[in-house]
Amino acid sequence: MQLVGSRQRRGAETFAHQLGAELAARGHGVRTVYLYRHDGVRALPLGPRDTALEGDPAQRLETTLGFAPDLLRRLAADLRQEPVDVLQLNGARTVKYGALLRRLRLTSAAVVYRNIGAPEAWIRGWRRRAFYRHVVLPGVDGVITVSRDADATLRTRLGVWAPMEHIPNGVAPPAPGSAALRARLAAERRGPVILLVGSLTREKRVDRLLRAAALPGLEAACWWIVGDGPLGPALRAQAEAAGLAGRARFFGAQEELAPFYEAADVVVLTSDTEGTPAVLLEAGLAGRPVVATRVGGVPEVILDGETGLLVEREDEVGLASAIAGLLADEPRRRSLGERARDRVAARHAMPIIADAYERFYRRTLSSRSAT
Repeated sequence: MQLVGSRQRRGAETFAHQLGAELAARGHGVRTVYLYRHDGVRALPLGPRDTALEGDPAQRLETTLGFAPDLLRRLAADLRQEPVDVLQLNGARTVKYGALLRRLRLTSAAVVYRNIGAPEAWIRGWRRRAFYRHVVLPGVDGVITVSRDADATLRTRLGVWAPMEHIPNGVAPPAPGSAALRARLAAERRGPVILLVGSLTREKRVDRLLRAAALPGLEAACWWIVGDGPLGPALRAQAEAAGLAGRARFFGAQEELAPFYEAADVVVLTSDTEGTPAVLLEAGLAGRPVVATRVGGVPEVILDGETGLLVEREDEVGLASAIAGLLADEPRRRSLGERARDRVAARHAMPIIADAYERFYRRTLSSRSAT
């Protein structure tokens, strides 16, 4: 069983959906339980065995206790509907629920936590760190990290003793998308296209991209931003104030992403914190070079100068310069994109990643049986 935050099409949620589909195709019984409601567009589909519990992440007990007892009760009731051998927890919001189920003996499943980002991003403050170190993480039987950057933090700062394995993020080829959307995007090109795909939230730092876009040397470029989130109105206002009207386009959340990657000349990621973001793998599959900030597990995916370019996260001049350099050098763009495609296919294709998950599940189940 996959335990996922919500049905939104973001990296961790989409990965769990794709991994579940791959494992189901191999004959495993797979179902997904979504903890929280998702009011936005582009919700992931519910399979016949899946459940959406429709919890509220802003509920007072969630923000004070760290979990909502009623949601924990409903999750336990759902688990009783069908035997589960492995309960995979995808991300920090789910790990507290799965681990508490285990510690309260409400499930006999092997509990595997998939850490998807830098732990420092969600363990701020000694109270929260103590909650995860002493209450939550001792309740897991195994830990999968998507970046080596997180391994040491989980061991030293959070005292994780369970078996841990680094398994890179994986990606399945995206659906090709409609001819109508391809034609629409082709008609909307007014120059070279720089694409950012991600949520409009604080950690993605789209404001950094917009400041770089206004620097000299990039006047002919178009800036396409795909995603939604709470900072949308502020970012649109920033683009207007920076003189980017007509060149910065906010497309909102999109179900079909392949046509956007195909239309792009360069893909960018300007985050302050990341695990191994799926957008880098999707761009690689499309053969598009990436300019990204050197944070978290990004250097494990993008080899600087070989499959893309990395810049320091506060270096907006360097960001603009890297983008401008690629726009002026088509052979280099093509070379970086081709190498990125080869690397993603060799290391991050979903069948390869699913093999590693199967091995870790068996190892965890065997370890539990031995004790």
